[in-house]
Amino acid sequence: MHLVYLMPFVVTNEVEIIMFQYKVIHNVLSTRATLYRDGISESPLCNLCRTEEQTPHHLIINCIMTNN
Repeated sequence: MHLVYLMPFVVTNEVEIIMFQYKVIHNVLSTRATLYRDGISESPLCNLCRTEEQTPHHLIINCIMTNN
């Protein structure tokens, strides 16, 4: 088993943070891009910066609003 999958449970005891890390690692974090693909959202654009498609990579690394 890869140790990266156990990391969320070792790093913190906060349930919300564990679940967020789990969703990011397993690529199941709901974003506007996935909601748009599934017909739930009207636009795939990031609702924070409105410049790019909202993907996990964009939210965590590229979005200017989350990286201030």
